[in-house]
Amino acid sequence: MPELPMQKRDRYIRDFKLNKYDADILVADRDVAVYFEEVVQKHDAKLAASWIVCDLFARLNKLGIGINESAVKAGDMIQLLDLIVDKTISGKIAKQVFGIMFESGKSPISIVDEYGLKQLDDSNSVSVIVENVLENNRDKVLQYKQGKEKLFGYFVGQVMKETQGKANPELVNSIIREKLQK
Repeated sequence: MPELPMQKRDRYIRDFKLNKYDADILVADRDVAVYFEEVVQKHDAKLAASWIVCDLFARLNKLGIGINESAVKAGDMIQLLDLIVDKTISGKIAKQVFGIMFESGKSPISIVDEYGLKQLDDSNSVSVIVENVLENNRDKVLQYKQGKEKLFGYFVGQVMKETQGKANPELVNSIIREKLQK
């Protein structure tokens, strides 16, 4: 006997630690559950559920189409999540890639290559950009060192602006912290 939607929902909550809302949405349609099950074989359930429930459904609902009509197949979603998890792209860039995937049907890897969206994670390159940002904002660096710690976010924002959002945010934070402690 096949698993009933309520049983599946309970399993998603129990085994995948999903909240009831996400679990209910994922089991409401058999095709959605199949899609989710395929993605969750390769990725964390909460990450998969978030992308399916929030990003994919927002676009599907806007167009009034079902998951089977989506240009973003489960294999494409897996590839996109691979790129996020291995830090090839940031979450912000992933949203951009997803939009292009949805419109074009292209694979996330081909989009990242075609648009040059690979995350910048070379510490030397990022370090040079951080130094330039700090050099061009000496007054704010001084204010930061005098206790205005909220300026840290400003510096991160300036580096991300310089790199068009491609710099690895963790690396940017680390290098800025290091440079500001000197």
